[in-house]
Amino acid sequence: MVKSEKYNNTILAVAEDDSVDEVECMMRNKSVQIVGVLLALTGITYVGSGCQSIQDKLDVIQSQTTTREVSIAEEMISEEKNTEKSIVTEQKTETDVADDIPSEENIDDAVYLTQYEEIISRYIELNHQKLEYGDLTNIEFPYETADDVYARYNVMLVLEELDNVGYVIDDIDGDGVKELIIADMTSPLIYDIYTMDGDVPKLVAASWERSNTTYCGNHFCTEGSGGAANFIVSYKVFKGNEMQTEYYLYTDLLENGESVFFYTTNSIMDKNNDNLITQEEYNGIKEETESGGCVYPGLKTMVEQ
Repeated sequence: MVKSEKYNNTILAVAEDDSVDEVECMMRNKSVQIVGVLLALTGITYVGSGCQSIQDKLDVIQSQTTTREVSIAEEMISEEKNTEKSIVTEQKTETDVADDIPSEENIDDAVYLTQYEEIISRYIELNHQKLEYGDLTNIEFPYETADDVYARYNVMLVLEELDNVGYVIDDIDGDGVKELIIADMTSPLIYDIYTMDGDVPKLVAASWERSNTTYCGNHFCTEGSGGAANFIVSYKVFKGNEMQTEYYLYTDLLENGESVFFYTTNSIMDKNNDNLITQEEYNGIKEETESGGCVYPGLKTMVEQ
């Protein structure tokens, strides 16, 4: 009986020891589990924090990139506006400067009327004086003249009747400068053409006793004699404030005395170098040069009847 109790007590003691060990083991395992959970949570927190940090950095980078793109775009727009403004300013400045520079295009109509009407009045005055041919050499001609025009008042306007003489102020070549054209009102004959050299009239074309200029619509034809065997026909256009010769057609003598025909587009005539043509060619060109003759449009009577 005593043995049995001791045995039972021994078993109970062993059982109690085993239970203690088991409990301690379970507690250790639970602690490990808790530590593991804590470590896992800590790792997740760090990872989350790291991801958040990375996202924040990406957001900052994207924000900086967007800001820089906007800044660059704004700079480009600003620079383009400044360039356009500069161009407009330069154009305006050039226009202002051009407007400030006196030019033929800016001449007031009152200047034309004053200068050109003075010429008309002077011709009427001289015509009424019943002068002789030689008297013209003693009369001062106050205007500039082209190189191929006599610097004097027109003989036909001074000495002949003015009944059929008219005049008009017109821009012949459309360059903004107006010319004074004095012409016959019944034929293509042109007496004088003046243009403005600055604000002063300049005589650029004239007919006289041995040379006539006629109006042919889109050009002028001048025909004159330089001697018994020398007859000249020229095709002219008014351009750039001057009468420009497109070509000359003329007759002249060779050294052997033979009368021949020449044609040249040079600015001066030189029978030693100009083209020698046949009489048939001469007649054809001459007819073409004279074609289109008509009264200059818009003429007003110089002297009221």
